[in-house]
Amino acid sequence: MTALFGTDGIRARDGDPVLADAAVEQLAAALRTFLARRGGPERPRLLVGRDPRESGPRIVEALRRGWARGPGTFLEAGILPTPAIAVLLLEEEADLAVSVTASHNPASDNGIKVFRAGGHKLSPSEEREIEAILAEGPTGQSSAPVHPEASHEELAGGAERYLDWLREREELPDLSGWRIVGDTAHGATVQTTPALLGACGAEWIARGDAPDGLNINRNCGSEHPEALAGEVRRHGAHLGIAHDGDGDRVVFVDEQGETVAGEQVLGLLALERLRPGQVPEPTLVTTVQSNRGLDRALAGVGGTVDRCEVGDREVARRMEETGCPLGGESSGHYILAQPPFSGDGLRSALRLLRLLVRQEQPLSALRRAIPLLPQATGKVPVRERRALEECRELAAARASLEGELGGDGRVHLRYSGTEPLLRLLVEAPLQEQADDGLQRLATAARADLAGA
Repeated sequence: MTALFGTDGIRARDGDPVLADAAVEQLAAALRTFLARRGGPERPRLLVGRDPRESGPRIVEALRRGWARGPGTFLEAGILPTPAIAVLLLEEEADLAVSVTASHNPASDNGIKVFRAGGHKLSPSEEREIEAILAEGPTGQSSAPVHPEASHEELAGGAERYLDWLREREELPDLSGWRIVGDTAHGATVQTTPALLGACGAEWIARGDAPDGLNINRNCGSEHPEALAGEVRRHGAHLGIAHDGDGDRVVFVDEQGETVAGEQVLGLLALERLRPGQVPEPTLVTTVQSNRGLDRALAGVGGTVDRCEVGDREVARRMEETGCPLGGESSGHYILAQPPFSGDGLRSALRLLRLLVRQEQPLSALRRAIPLLPQATGKVPVRERRALEECRELAAARASLEGELGGDGRVHLRYSGTEPLLRLLVEAPLQEQADDGLQRLATAARADLAGA
């Protein structure tokens, strides 16, 4: 059986079979069966929102048709950041929620992220269970009539309810006199982030704020902070903030126009919690992808770092297992130990801004508390996902490089969970060593795995 779910839900190019109307309808029906087999209610409630991609309304409508084959309620929330959808899942006491989004991918892609009750993303075993249900065959036909006890409700005011939820749980910083350049990636946070930070007193200079369904993430947002950096310098801003298309990530640019590594943001948030008498260990959960400089910086003040596999879902799971209060990824996913257990770019921005206001220091100065090891990253398109140990050129290059680095560096290779790519990472004592090692690995990977 071919895996349908990747590291963060379902993701594909619009027009691919997994996102065709009939497939999406069958997925909705399979979600209903999944709930029923786990003892769910007879009339389950499914909450659905989306980002502004042109293909979003079609996928939402297919989900609605599939859900309407049985009794229950389909709650349509419209365009909202993914973290807002997770919050509304809690407030509405829905049984499942879906965010129709491809996150940081271009508008040509779309996807489906599923949350279960309590604000958790589906676990790998739950995803395999749903895939097995789909493999059993169609659950009714796409032309099946609407069940007489199926209902469809439009959920209004979701954005303001999400902001109210944040106001109730976060100490809002006083940003009077602050100038912030914000890039909302022509995505789902165009209204929410500037509204809340503006209410805190900040002057918000917007970019990436005119979604047309086709420009989401195009040369903007968290994947392209270089343009934001230039705007920060040009406006003399205190900070730059960039989201991805659905708002579960955030990337920061300091007042000098330098992009701040995700590990440094995580480290600063962790150090804030390590003040005397504040929070006991464990300190922080992050992934195998994150820079080892983070471990060294926290160890120097008695903190610990626990590592897991890549994905904010994996970070959240480890946090729950260990009781750790903070976790995240270098990509800009930051997670707090409170439901919903997923990344929230705006909430993370509030935490960092509060720290900056309290410390009365610019981000360029504070980030120096988390010195990072030289690192080089890259990606190689692949035609197939062969076991890495079976790739002769790549295995030899990796063994040679790891022998040279010894205990002073590391190599990490993994396939992307959402794209046909092999991701490469090298850490070394010197930047030129990391860059050279990356080139050697990339050349070997292309020989073994890349298409013509």
